[in-house]
Amino acid sequence: MGGPVPSTPLEPRWRRVCAALAAALVLTLAAGARGDREAAKQLFRAGRAAYERGDYRAAAASFEQAARSEPHGQAWYAAGDAWANAGVADRAVYAFEQAVALGGLPPGDLRKVERRTAVLVKKLGVVEIRGPAGTVVAVGHVARAELPARIHLRPGEHSIRLLEPAHAATSRVAQVEVGETALVTFEVAPLPSPEPADPTPEPAPPPPVPPDEEEPTAATGVAGWVLVGLGVPTAAVAAVITTVALDARDEWEADRRDTELRDRAETLRTVTGVTWVAAGVLLGAGATLLIVDATSGGDEPGAELSLRLGLQGATLGGRW
Repeated sequence: MGGPVPSTPLEPRWRRVCAALAAALVLTLAAGARGDREAAKQLFRAGRAAYERGDYRAAAASFEQAARSEPHGQAWYAAGDAWANAGVADRAVYAFEQAVALGGLPPGDLRKVERRTAVLVKKLGVVEIRGPAGTVVAVGHVARAELPARIHLRPGEHSIRLLEPAHAATSRVAQVEVGETALVTFEVAPLPSPEPADPTPEPAPPPPVPPDEEEPTAATGVAGWVLVGLGVPTAAVAAVITTVALDARDEWEADRRDTELRDRAETLRTVTGVTWVAAGVLLGAGATLLIVDATSGGDEPGAELSLRLGLQGATLGGRW
């Protein structure tokens, strides 16, 4: 069973290119993820150092940044603990809520969160914000909250800004009292539809043109450009197949005992010939139609073009 193994006539190089692009994208995303994880670790270490020296506000800010860089329940729990020690009850409750929502906290930490939250909320009020689905607001320490939302805030007056939808830029003011719930509702109207333009009366149709005075149609030129546009890529494909066919012929001449190589070389030679013929027919027909279109605008009789396709090939004829 001698002879070299025949290679694929048209090697799918595009598959290798796509695989390389996909690999590059995966590596880029992985590098970005590693960068976020490393940044989160550095922020968490900075927060722990600030916590140990008693700077609870700085520690809480670092823990929050770490949690936003790479969401993790333990980072939010540390932020809540630091905010509570700093006396910022509303931000501590928010951080504890984020830690519980992300999950992964040990049972002991969950019990601590429940106990501390129950004490902290006694110093706060609640603003309950309602609105259409997809509406996003910002209030106090919460940069983005999708409605409906229920947020614990310090007593006092708080401005609630509408972020999305962007076309409905507006705000509401909520007066928050300890132990009370303030209800705020956003009613976002959809974008107004554009007013219809005044109808323009249609122009009267032109009078019919006698048959002997009709202007030449542009269909011939359009068809010519279409055929040329098809012929160019066909010629490019023919050139590629020609290269592969020449390689197959060289492999056959190197080992004339291998019938598979001979059959492959003959098949490629036939395909090459057919492809070049098709490219020639398309380019020739397109060029002819363009010439016909260019010369049919005068007073001379119009041109005629005929294209006959048969089992033995294509025949192009015409007069002008």
